[in-house]
Amino acid sequence: MVIDIPLPHWRPDAADIANPGLKVAKNVYPTAGNQQGSVVYRPLKSAKLYASTAFAGEPRGLMVGYDSSQTAVIFGGDESDLYKYVPSTSKWVNVSRTGGYTTANEENWRAITYASSVIATNYSDFPQWVNCDDPAQFDNLTSLVRGRFIASHRGFTILANTHDLFDGPQSTRVRWSALTDPFDWAFSQSTQADFQDLTNTGAITGLIADEDVWVFCQNAIVRMHYEGTPWIYRFITVVDGRGCTIPQSLITKDGVSYFYGGDGWYSFKGGQVAPIGVAKVDSFFASDVDTSATHKMTVSADPTEPLIYWTYPSQSATNKNADRTLIFNYLTGEWSLADARTEYQYSAVTVPWTIDQLDYYGTIDNIPSPFGSQVWAGGNETLWGLDNDGAVYTMGGPNLPVTIETAEMQISQSLANSKTDRATVTAVRPIFQSAGTANIQIGSKQIPNEELEWSEGKATHPATGYANVRNQARYHSIRVNITGNFDKLSAIQVDAKAAGGR
Repeated sequence: MVIDIPLPHWRPDAADIANPGLKVAKNVYPTAGNQQGSVVYRPLKSAKLYASTAFAGEPRGLMVGYDSSQTAVIFGGDESDLYKYVPSTSKWVNVSRTGGYTTANEENWRAITYASSVIATNYSDFPQWVNCDDPAQFDNLTSLVRGRFIASHRGFTILANTHDLFDGPQSTRVRWSALTDPFDWAFSQSTQADFQDLTNTGAITGLIADEDVWVFCQNAIVRMHYEGTPWIYRFITVVDGRGCTIPQSLITKDGVSYFYGGDGWYSFKGGQVAPIGVAKVDSFFASDVDTSATHKMTVSADPTEPLIYWTYPSQSATNKNADRTLIFNYLTGEWSLADARTEYQYSAVTVPWTIDQLDYYGTIDNIPSPFGSQVWAGGNETLWGLDNDGAVYTMGGPNLPVTIETAEMQISQSLANSKTDRATVTAVRPIFQSAGTANIQIGSKQIPNEELEWSEGKATHPATGYANVRNQARYHSIRVNITGNFDKLSAIQVDAKAAGGR
């Protein structure tokens, strides 16, 4: 008897037996399925080298600005320097201030655009600025205050989790510049430059600016609402007891913020917090992430799919380098997992290329994306990967190898007239589109608390699409491994029959 099994959502937090979802969904991303409750999984592309260039140290951030003609200028930073990416040479060029920087071990560069300038901060040094019309060298924005987080709102430049010469480190302080003057930080009623210390919130962990500024803290989310003089900004705690505990996890897409809140993943919109990972991936992530290396996490949004990527170091990472990517489809609410394609993955924009510049790659096989790709046009949203040296990658390589693993099922329950609780699986066919090579493994066991024994992989037959197997047990799990240029894995078909009993 052939049993059709539409692929369900990924549920690593559920028990293996009778799991309503998959145990493993690796190197794929989830999309809406063909029927309610099902998921179609699409393969994730690997990274391909875009520019063989380097920083002096490991990357600490990627920043995008625009000159007066709205041409994108991309900057990167490491512990000691800031760099500008030069499209004509495909190289990073040092544009640090004189003397460079001393970024502390767990700090990162964050930046905003202000008109045709970029303003960047790493907390360890004074905020930096550069004019994108002539981005030859960064310089100090001010020497009055430093900050971990930065935002721009209604003409103010805002720093949060600050340090100054008078009060030292102030982890709950929000401070803003004079109106329309990011260089003026002297407190003044006339310029509206001022500060506010939050209470009962824990340290500030991020800023998101839209009509208001949302101040994310360890234990709260605070609304920062502009009122003008004399109060300038009014601060209202809208979420008490819940906040963002990993600053590197915070991202906003289409007006919704996503973040890790200590006990799980959450979304935030309009003052309301909603769980997005409970009973799905929260327990998995908590046990998998290296909590001593979350400062090396990066978060990015896919420019063409409704996906958020959190790339992070797992417990099994080498030298605490990011090795996993947690993927969230914010339209369907479903998740998957992937090998990290590069150690760092950022949202970026494309920079313009000419045909003559393609000589940089030597042969056509080395070109990282098709000629029709938006990678070659300027100003389009894209994803950039950086390795530990600062070399640049785009996500246009071949498909990553995919693994799907089902729950541990009692297949006998799906067989008509079965008189025992055991079944013999004789063949498995994965349902996917386009060219690809599939290999099937069967995990089996006789009692619930045993470990699965996995069979050797069996290739699918080119004429039928079935992999012929023979495995008798009470509990079966099916592992599908696929390589090649396939697409849209949606189901598996299992040919099984009832096994004899005693």
